[in-house]
Amino acid sequence: AGAQEWLRQARIYNSWNDFLINEPEGYRVALTRRVGKRRLCQPLGDAISDIVGIAAATESLSKPLDLIFGPEADGLNADDLGFANRIAYLPIPGKFASLNLSQAVLLALFVAHQALEKSNSSSDISLQKEFLATSIRFPEALLKRWLVAMGFSLEQRRMSSYLVLRRLFMRSCPTDYEHYVLESVLQQSTRKHEELNEIRSQENSQSALLKEVPNQLG
Repeated sequence: AGAQEWLRQARIYNSWNDFLINEPEGYRVALTRRVGKRRLCQPLGDAISDIVGIAAATESLSKPLDLIFGPEADGLNADDLGFANRIAYLPIPGKFASLNLSQAVLLALFVAHQALEKSNSSSDISLQKEFLATSIRFPEALLKRWLVAMGFSLEQRRMSSYLVLRRLFMRSCPTDYEHYVLESVLQQSTRKHEELNEIRSQENSQSALLKEVPNQLG
């Protein structure tokens, strides 16, 4: 009751690509109930406190905090988690740590509000007004091109090198300058490897032709 106006203001995107084009900046925290060696999870309050600390240290501009939830039945998959800066869980007691989606969103908003209030109360007064975050635009196409030039396959779904590097990059929450340096390194490295691969391809072609000449003469 009374939520119609909020629903009318809702923005709906049909894919991650559409979301990233329209919402490229800010910190993204993905919620999951499954933890493990490949999912570096932390309590939601701790994850938000970490993000606020990084933002305060870098004196970055004010950007949104995005809480990401998956479908109620099976949650977020590995591809989804790769777009998050932090992976977090709700501290629910008991052996069955799963909630329906509406309950999870409500509890997550409460925990996030508490964490932000706590962080702001202990931060410098100039950083208390708004939540701070860096502008993060993940160099997806460039990283894929770099991996191909290095000889890696992007077809392997389990423990893909691309997914692992993407998660590592997002967890580091880089500043704009650090992102610029990383992108520059990837561009130069990719260019050098592609040039080297082209030279090797030409040498192999010439070698194959030289092997065919004696056969033709014979």
